[in-house]
Amino acid sequence: MNLSKNIKNLQLRNNILIFFSIAVVAIGLRYYVTYLGYTSDTETFFARSLDSVECWSNFLMCPDSRMTKVYVPSAYGILSYYENSLIYILSTNINLAFGVGASLPGGELFSNFHKIYAIYLSLIDTIIAFILYKHFGKVASFLFVISPASFLISGLHTQLDNVALMYAILACAFYMKSYIKTSILLFSISLSFKLNILMFLPILFLYPFLTKNKNIQDHKEAFIFVPIIAFALYLSYILPTLFSASLLDLDTSQGIVGAGSFMTILNLIIEQTFHYSSFNHSVLVLLMAYLDFNQFHIFFMIILTYSFILITYIIKPDLDLLTIFGLYLILVYAFSPRLHEQYVTWIILGCFLLWKYKVFLIPNILSSLVMLNRYSNVSIDQSNEAYNLINFRPMHDFFVSILKIPALLLNTKCDNCGLDEKTILQQLPIEINTMVLVQMVTILSLIVFIIQLLLSKQSKLINQHKTQKT
Repeated sequence: MNLSKNIKNLQLRNNILIFFSIAVVAIGLRYYVTYLGYTSDTETFFARSLDSVECWSNFLMCPDSRMTKVYVPSAYGILSYYENSLIYILSTNINLAFGVGASLPGGELFSNFHKIYAIYLSLIDTIIAFILYKHFGKVASFLFVISPASFLISGLHTQLDNVALMYAILACAFYMKSYIKTSILLFSISLSFKLNILMFLPILFLYPFLTKNKNIQDHKEAFIFVPIIAFALYLSYILPTLFSASLLDLDTSQGIVGAGSFMTILNLIIEQTFHYSSFNHSVLVLLMAYLDFNQFHIFFMIILTYSFILITYIIKPDLDLLTIFGLYLILVYAFSPRLHEQYVTWIILGCFLLWKYKVFLIPNILSSLVMLNRYSNVSIDQSNEAYNLINFRPMHDFFVSILKIPALLLNTKCDNCGLDEKTILQQLPIEINTMVLVQMVTILSLIVFIIQLLLSKQSKLINQHKTQKT
């Protein structure tokens, strides 16, 4: 009895030590890169926080300070607004304690807002890394924390994709342990930060019918309601927003976006949530344009994602939910018609959730090189070169010389990319070219992954056949 208790205490101390070690590294790296600069998203979150702080007594949403629009949930869920507000309030209190209050980008309040956001996202990354440690060991955990793409997006860019994905990963873990109520809550919270997992819900619905997990099979009636109730909870979180205009007595004649009836705001939420138009060149958009399809990009992304998961399931039907979720993240990135830097978070996490399949380290490493290149340019543009620990210029020149390849391979035009329709074979901006390259390498890695599964399955069949003969 004492031996068992001592072992548990030793494991607990070891887990605490690992967690705090991860936290120190995560916070240190992400706090450092706040000195390299910030992006327009940081400014957007800061401006949004200024407005949403005024909304606490007006249910969930209210007009911004210029009374030009009503904030409504979009791809960014309702909880992201509260997140912005809480970090702003904390920043304000810190500034008041030190007697400063400049609020413009570059000012002390904005700087504190950025740094506190980075620390907060560092803690999120620490939790993700600890989950990776529990499932895949120390190497995967610390590689995630020190991955340049990871700490640059959390520290410099301050995007919150990792927040939504952390709750989703936790939800998958609790789901596999049959904590149904907890997983429902976590999935709904994930949706309410950002809708990264929206397309994962149908997979989650079908999983109880397809899994080899006996406990889930025996209680499939309960498990199939997890995505349904989670989505219903997500909808309930935004319900007060539908009545915000009438509660605030907004005058539609003043041209306030979203002011009006229940249906007016509902339509606005639907439009902002599901209007997933193409942005920048991507492999999918360029190929569709080459085939003369210039619409329904999101539809083709969904079809390709689900088809690939189906093929994987046919080859290897014993994949657990965390592995399927990791594959889902990689596929959504690979076939996304939009290319933003923060989307790299999807592929990073997906690669580590598929740690067993080392082929995904290739797009993982490449994405970090691309992010180093991209954000070093941001730092240089904002005259923060003094904070760079290494000289990024040779890497930048290297990318410039090779990244014409995607544009040359995909000789086409793109009607929805914000470029002149007549522009053909013109070199794309460096950050778009690099993102296209990461997508192309990711798709090649997925093909190799399928080949690996097929070879592994064939090898098992051969071994079984030999065993039966003997």
